[in-house]
Amino acid sequence: MMARAKAAGVQVMMLTVDSITGGNRERDKRTGFAIPFRLNLAGIAQFAIKPAWAINYATHERFRLPQLDGHVDMGGGAMSISRYFTEML
Repeated sequence: MMARAKAAGVQVMMLTVDSITGGNRERDKRTGFAIPFRLNLAGIAQFAIKPAWAINYATHERFRLPQLDGHVDMGGGAMSISRYFTEML
């Protein structure tokens, strides 16, 4: 591919790479967002002032990724998923 590009007169090439990593989201750190979900004092307060959230959380099935069921131990949280994709690469 490089030879073809050079023959075509291309002077600059750029290589981009997609990788699977967790985001460094400052908002998530500030709000205490975590995978798996952890209930802390601030979260309890949010559930108390927004009872529909608590009802929704209690009445719906736990979040899962069915396409990964046979490949990833979901009990390991985000690290298990990350490890799976890293091994695929």
